[in-house]
Amino acid sequence: MGDRTYLVREVFATVQGEGYWTGTPCVFVRFGGCNLWSGHDADRQRDAERNGARCPLWCDTDFVGGVKYTAEELVLMVDMRLREMGYQWEESPHGPHVVFSGGEPMLQLDQKLIDAFQDVWPDVRLQVETNGTVEPKFDPDAAWITVSPKRIPDALRLRQGDELKLVVPAYDIEKYLVYARGFNHVWLQPQADGESLVPENLALAVRLAKAHNFRVGLQTHKVLNVR
Repeated sequence: MGDRTYLVREVFATVQGEGYWTGTPCVFVRFGGCNLWSGHDADRQRDAERNGARCPLWCDTDFVGGVKYTAEELVLMVDMRLREMGYQWEESPHGPHVVFSGGEPMLQLDQKLIDAFQDVWPDVRLQVETNGTVEPKFDPDAAWITVSPKRIPDALRLRQGDELKLVVPAYDIEKYLVYARGFNHVWLQPQADGESLVPENLALAVRLAKAHNFRVGLQTHKVLNVR
C-alpha cells in the first residue's frame, strides 16, 4: 500500500481573523470534504434538514475536491507558503502557526500528519477548526482545538477544547451554556451579511457576552482585507 494521503482544497498564507489567535500570521490548510454539507448548492436544504445543522444554508466556503498530498508533501507545501510570506523561523521567537480547517478537518487529520509537522518544527503551533461532531484521531493536547458547533450539544462528540465560537443569532447560545463549561474561551461572533456587519446582530452579541461573561469576536480578516 502507498503512503497515506490527505485531500486538501488549498494551502494559503494569511492572518488569523477569528478567535483567540486573531491577528496571528499563519498558513491555512483547508481540507476537502465535510460531514454536514456536500458543498453543492442543490443540496443545501436537504443536508440542513438531514443533519439538523443550519450551516448548509449559508456556508460560503469552497471545500469541494482538491489535491491529494502525503504528510511530507503537505509539510513542504506549508513550508513554501511560509517562505512566500517572508517568515524567518530561524530568527523568530515563535514557531509557525498552522491552521487546519475545512470543510471538516477531523475527517482526515491524524497523528501521522501531526507528527510530520512537529518533526520539522518542534515548536509549531497547530490549530484545528472543527464543527465538533468528529472525535480526533490524534492526541488533542498536540493542537489548539477551536470548536464552532453547527449542531445542538447532544449531537457533538467533542466535549471540551481550547475555545468555543458561537455564531449569533444563528445558534441559540442558551442551549450551549452547559456545553461551554468545557472550554477555556468562549466567543460570540455576530453573523454578518456577506462582508458587512449587521448592527442588530452585533448588538445581540454584545448583550449576550455581558450577560454570560463571554467574549465578542469579529471576522477581522475581512477588516484587514486578507483571505
